[in-house]
Amino acid sequence: MLNNGNKIVFMTNLPVLFERYYPKYKDFKNNFLALGYHPELIEEYPNYFEKIKRNLYKTRFVGEIGIDNSERNKESFEKQLRIFREIMDECNKSDGKIISIHSRKAESSIFEELINNNNIYSTLVHRNS
Repeated sequence: MLNNGNKIVFMTNLPVLFERYYPKYKDFKNNFLALGYHPELIEEYPNYFEKIKRNLYKTRFVGEIGIDNSERNKESFEKQLRIFREIMDECNKSDGKIISIHSRKAESSIFEELINNNNIYSTLVHRNS
């Protein structure tokens, strides 16, 4: 990781990766590790939400999270939506989270959740075709 004045946020796609790298990089001043649970991995790693809850207080950066409604992930849409809501609810419990949101063929669902959510976040929504 860099410590040259640039600020860099490194995304993770699973909470276990955050847990692995956080102790090593937590003291870098200009580099930040984001806590993520990528929607494409929710089926393969179904029981990681508790790890999100356990680690959320360690960082203000959350991501990559979101919904992927592409053909290969359509069957897990409801599960992805539930996990996305649960993570956003947990983010509501603390101030100042900066969230990177993955969206593939799910933009309306993502924006509906953001509009209906109680808190306003700093968010970066990226979409893949």
